[in-house]
Amino acid sequence: MDFPYDVAEILWHVGTPLGGVDDRGPTLAMLQEGSFRGPSGGILSEVITAMGKASARAQGLPSPITIGGQMPQDQRIYILAEGTQALGFLKVGRKRLFVVPPVKEAHKVQRSRSTVSVQEALVELTPLCALDFYVQEGCQRSGLGKRLFDAMLRREGVRPSQMAYDRPSPKFLGFLGKHFSLRRFVPQNNNFVVFDDYFSEMSSEKADAADCDGRRLRAGDSRLMGAAHSMGAYASTGANHDHHHGTSGRGHYVAGPAASTLAMGVTKQVLQTSSTMGVGWMLVGAAAVAAAPVRMD
Repeated sequence: MDFPYDVAEILWHVGTPLGGVDDRGPTLAMLQEGSFRGPSGGILSEVITAMGKASARAQGLPSPITIGGQMPQDQRIYILAEGTQALGFLKVGRKRLFVVPPVKEAHKVQRSRSTVSVQEALVELTPLCALDFYVQEGCQRSGLGKRLFDAMLRREGVRPSQMAYDRPSPKFLGFLGKHFSLRRFVPQNNNFVVFDDYFSEMSSEKADAADCDGRRLRAGDSRLMGAAHSMGAYASTGANHDHHHGTSGRGHYVAGPAASTLAMGVTKQVLQTSSTMGVGWMLVGAAAVAAAPVRMD
């Protein structure tokens, strides 16, 4: 798509450059809401609006999804240009979605409740979404779309399977299947596509996190057992000392305020050891100290 000005040069100075110019290839830049302000804002708006209309025509949509200058703060546009030609763009942003999960995940919801309504069967997500994706017809199948998409993934720090896709065209679905092996999904009423891999990876990450928490819990449990054992030994030592030497004279043993103060110290240690444990071990540690005679000289 040709324009009467150097689009690549404008992108390099106004947007966030991600490649090009010095690389002797098309300029790749990221645009945000603030990019449309200033002297070049009108030109950028014209470029993005023209490309948004071309994208709508290619997808058979009645009106464009992307219009220059009308961009929320939480959305970004990745754009490729070379000289006076705009080659393609990709718009992304987060959306709050309610989607039907794959069969396996739906069964988990059903097993957790005796009766499940339609609303309860839906899963709430807030993924990064591909909202509009277009590469000029004469530049398709030349690697530009993949370069644009990869640059977005690196910048956003996500994997393709972690994203949702707004009304992807058959070409876009083919692109995702070819390059990222994303093919299986449940059709949604909101026309967003969330691939099954999103849910399988989410379940795997939850399992890994639970395993990690379990290891920390077991380690903390061992430390608490050691602390309780030490307190028990201390109590036994104090009792034997009292039995052999009596309580007369300067040295004597008490189980009052001093013991309570020490017990509070152990309780604090227990709290620092693991915030996920119940109060059971805290009571064990505190009771062991409270029961121990404390020497007061």
